[in-house]
Amino acid sequence: MLPVVAMGVVIDQLVLADADALSVSHSDPDNARFQSWPYPLSPADALDFIGSTGEPTFEVGTGLQLAIREHLGGPLAGDLYVLRQDSDVVELGITLVPGRHGRGLATAAVTAMADALLATPPITRVDAICDVDNTRSAALFERAGFRLRERTTASWTRRDGTLTDELHFTKAR
Repeated sequence: MLPVVAMGVVIDQLVLADADALSVSHSDPDNARFQSWPYPLSPADALDFIGSTGEPTFEVGTGLQLAIREHLGGPLAGDLYVLRQDSDVVELGITLVPGRHGRGLATAAVTAMADALLATPPITRVDAICDVDNTRSAALFERAGFRLRERTTASWTRRDGTLTDELHFTKAR
C-alpha cells in the first residue's frame, strides 16, 4: 500500500535520515502532552526506534509508524501511527514536526491515509482517539470526515497522572 501519495502529501516508511526530526517532534512538549511515547526522545533513541522497525507488516494487533512528507524523498513533516486493531478496524494517530502546523498537512495526511485504508479490503472502519482537551486533533478528525462516535469518561491517564475523558472518532466506508 505504501507509499500513499495524495492531496499534496506522501506517506511512506520512516528512514534513518528522519531520526533528528522525529526526535524534535516527539520531544516537543505540545506534541508529547497528549501522547504516551517516551519523552523526551533523544536523537539516538529515535535512530534506534527507526532502525528496529524493520519491514512493515500489517497483521492484526500490529502497528506501523509511518512518515509524512510533502514530496517523495522529502524531509519528515510528521508521522502517523496505524494500529491494526481487528481484521477490519484500524486506529490512526498523527503528530506533526513543530513548525509544520497550520498548513493543511495533518488534514491531508489523515484524509489520504484513512481513504487508502478504507479502499483496502477487508478494512471497513478507521478510528481515532484523542484527549477531550486536544481540541486541535478533534477538529482535525472532523475536517478529515470522521464523526464523533462516543466520549468515554475517565478513560485515559495523562503523563501527570490525572484521568481525562477521551473522544472516539470513526470514518467508515
